[in-house]
Amino acid sequence: MSQKLVVPIELLKELEDAAKKTFPIECCGFLFGKENDGEILVKKVVHAKNRLESTTRFDIDPREIYNAVSMADKEGLELVGFYHSHPEFAAYPSGYDIEAMKLWPKEVWLIISLQKYETKFRAFIYDKLEPKEVPVEAK
Repeated sequence: MSQKLVVPIELLKELEDAAKKTFPIECCGFLFGKENDGEILVKKVVHAKNRLESTTRFDIDPREIYNAVSMADKEGLELVGFYHSHPEFAAYPSGYDIEAMKLWPKEVWLIISLQKYETKFRAFIYDKLEPKEVPVEAK
């Protein structure tokens, strides 16, 4: 079954703003919503602190993950993915990203690239030992 990530335009704008605000540090956070017949619909974005404050990696405190997932559960939403930025690199998973994806193989990973001052969104899931691109649809 093919999958696609559907994100409301206003949430894509919010993610782009977050990436620009934290530049050159990678921003990161959570995507909450619902999955239905391969369509992953994002309904809410929750920003997280990149505790590495790195330009090339991110890490989220496990307590922050727990709190965000608990809050979303109370709202009837599911964790459908994570997002982070690549301030000066292409929107493709790094080796570090791929290692993190192995821990959360069912979630989608949305990467926001600001390379060459042009914002690009690409999404991936970890499938059979490698990242597989998932189309991103602005809605």
